[in-house]
Amino acid sequence: MADTNRARLKTELARIGQPRTELMPVHPEIVELAHAAVAEGRELALASASEQGLVEQLARDHSLPARIFASDDKVNLKGAAKAQALVDAYGEGGFDYAGNAPVDRAIWDKARMAIVVGDEPSAKALAAQGTPVQSFDESWRWRDLARALRPHQWVKNV
Repeated sequence: MADTNRARLKTELARIGQPRTELMPVHPEIVELAHAAVAEGRELALASASEQGLVEQLARDHSLPARIFASDDKVNLKGAAKAQALVDAYGEGGFDYAGNAPVDRAIWDKARMAIVVGDEPSAKALAAQGTPVQSFDESWRWRDLARALRPHQWVKNV
């Protein structure tokens, strides 16, 4: 039930107004990997727990001819739900998956190769179980943004 409510919330927020996707941070090496896959003749899919329209716009912004798997008003496509959607489409071990969070472990476990961005513990665990892993450092972290905002200085103004 909670996932259904979250899915509806994402759809409603998207209806109110889409964020400017061209301003969203993306990992350039992942975009390069996507373009390389297309150049090799591989089908590219963008699978995200984000709302469908947002993912479609990101694909357009980066000129990625991709099949889109995304959340809608009924399904929050995250974790096991995303893994099942990709397995249904490509079969277990029939796709590579790039992700950046521990919740992506459900998808990496079903993928041919795990492309891990910034989640070093997951990359190590996947490699230890024999999953092929390609790992990238995170270009920025929320912790870095919080530090840059310097909230400890705000206290002086209270």
